[in-house]
Amino acid sequence: MSAAPGPSEPTRTRRWFTVSVVVLAIAGLGVWGWSQDRAQDRRLEQEASEPTAWQLREQWAEVAAESALVVGLPPEPAKDEQHPLTCERPDGRQGSSFFIPSYEGDPVPDSAVQDLVRTWQALGYTVSSSGEPGSRSIGVTGPDGAYMLFSVGPHGAGLMGETGCAPEQGGA
Repeated sequence: MSAAPGPSEPTRTRRWFTVSVVVLAIAGLGVWGWSQDRAQDRRLEQEASEPTAWQLREQWAEVAAESALVVGLPPEPAKDEQHPLTCERPDGRQGSSFFIPSYEGDPVPDSAVQDLVRTWQALGYTVSSSGEPGSRSIGVTGPDGAYMLFSVGPHGAGLMGETGCAPEQGGA
């Protein structure tokens, strides 16, 4: 009895090639899936380490209260809206921001405005200014995208702003 002849050399090579391609494709898909999971894990870790929109609101509410005291505005906010605003984050995802409590009062002297500029600069903010003494506006933008504006004129003074766009949940 003779044994049945085995597959020819070209057939064996084709089989090994096909098996190798399938194995490499499966391995490639596994590596791709792993890298996608890692990218999402990094994004979630980054988001979890940044403050939430409400935490930013609380931080900026403190800056606003301190700023109002520096210029001599009444210590109680004129408006304190606490509902979130929807915004788009730089990465295209949805986030939230809040209005910073606003303060209003009588006109303040230019020396008080200068004190506020120094206070904001001491906090590390870049301050912009427009107008003239007695009728001017100064603004500050924080590293988180928040802004605050203080305006003074012959009829009164006011402080208002909005936090930067941040995740609604997560947080430091």
